[in-house]
Amino acid sequence: MNGNEYLLGRVKWLKGEKARLQKELLKIEKELAQIELKIQKQSIDKSANQ
Repeated sequence: MNGNEYLLGRVKWLKGEKARLQKELLKIEKELAQIELKIQKQSIDKSANQ
């Protein structure tokens, strides 16, 4: 394998990693939004009960 083949393989792998990490980031952002909404709801429930 020459230098260019290595670099092309590396680029392909990095693009795959980027796609995988973007999907993972979306999952994290969704979970974070759900948790924040739950916290807000609990805060509202607490203040309504006082």
